[in-house]
Amino acid sequence: MAKKKLEKKISSKKSEEIKKKRKKLSSRKALAKFANSNLNSDKSQKLKQSKKSAAKRSANEDQLKNTTVETRNDTLKFANTDATSWRKMRQDASVVPAALVSGETLSEFKSTPENRVQRLSKMSSEILSNASVLLAIATGIAILFAIVMATLPGGVDAVPAMGGVLQATAPLKTAQIVFFLDILFPITFGAGFALLATAFQTRGSRPIVRMILTALLFVVLADFSENALVFKALTGGETYSVQWPLTVIKYAMLGISAVLLSAIMVVSGVLGTIAMLFLRFVFPLSIAFLVAGIGGRFGSDVVGASFPIGLLLLALYANSVASSKTDT
Repeated sequence: MAKKKLEKKISSKKSEEIKKKRKKLSSRKALAKFANSNLNSDKSQKLKQSKKSAAKRSANEDQLKNTTVETRNDTLKFANTDATSWRKMRQDASVVPAALVSGETLSEFKSTPENRVQRLSKMSSEILSNASVLLAIATGIAILFAIVMATLPGGVDAVPAMGGVLQATAPLKTAQIVFFLDILFPITFGAGFALLATAFQTRGSRPIVRMILTALLFVVLADFSENALVFKALTGGETYSVQWPLTVIKYAMLGISAVLLSAIMVVSGVLGTIAMLFLRFVFPLSIAFLVAGIGGRFGSDVVGASFPIGLLLLALYANSVASSKTDT
């Protein structure tokens, strides 16, 4: 009996141990299952969050692209508008001052396109009229040179010498008068020639007009420098070797400006054709004969006499073009 009781106790203890082990195993499985479920839920939440963030990021990128494109289009539109307004402002700026000087208000001046065309034509006509006056004065000075040559002692040699084509001496009074006239001559002739070129300036001929004005600047500078050296030589002073290069530069630049002016001038009627031919052919050839000394003293006198004729022709031409612009 005692043995059976002992076996029952041992069996009951084993069964209890087995039950405890089973409970432990079941609890471990439950924990593992719970852990797996939590892990799966965390993964699913992270996946959902990553999908949401990716979608949000792509939406932000699309919005940024659209904003950039709109900003670029607005910038281009503003730039085109600004460039157009700037061109218009530049065009208006070239003609508005004349309207303000004449007493017109800005709104009255911009009332019609015809008014602007008339104003531009009037401005061009005024420039041509001033050029005609200056060229006529230069013609008068050239005639005074001829009078000095015919009347004053030593004038026959003083005038060609002041032109740079002869070396001579003359009385002080004659030298002073010739020097005075040869200071006025390049001022009036150069200014009239420059105004004549400016009056024919258009959008396409601006580079040519700039070249003409630059050549005229060299002509005036070389002529003034030459006059100072020649005046010393005429009054018995020292002669300088730099005088002859200045003479050549003066006449060469004068010929270039004449040919360029003939290329942009308005050729209308017989007078315009004659003026164009004179500037393009006669004037350069006369300068070449004068500088080269072909024909001697007689040739230089003939060529010198053609200068006032040409200046008078240009003065009449400028006046006729100014009158035609005023009539239109």
